[in-house]
Amino acid sequence: MARWLIVDDDIRFTETLTEVLLKNGFDVGVAYWGSDALQSLDDNFDGVLVDLNLTDIDGDEVIEKIRQRFPNIKLGLITGIPEVELKELAQKCRADFYLRKPFEIKKLIQIMRQVEKQEV
Repeated sequence: MARWLIVDDDIRFTETLTEVLLKNGFDVGVAYWGSDALQSLDDNFDGVLVDLNLTDIDGDEVIEKIRQRFPNIKLGLITGIPEVELKELAQKCRADFYLRKPFEIKKLIQIMRQVEKQEV
């Protein structure tokens, strides 16, 4: 199973999501700050889930820096911004998928498994 980094400053949401993903066989790392994500992200991660509304660094900036360092990493956007804006941003940053909060965790798991199977 691939290793994913979750980047979200909502601690309760992130802890719940991490627990569910671990129970479903995913290897998960967590960063509550964009700056932490940029420091901890390395070649050991296959994918990253990023919330766009981070406290310390704008999610757009985090995504841009991730794409510069890891152009082929699987990228999922999870956020509460309006659908039209989210779709445009996802295309711009070459996200593999996006989900607007709130979303069904079953749907996220299904999408993550599909994305893992895709060749780079």
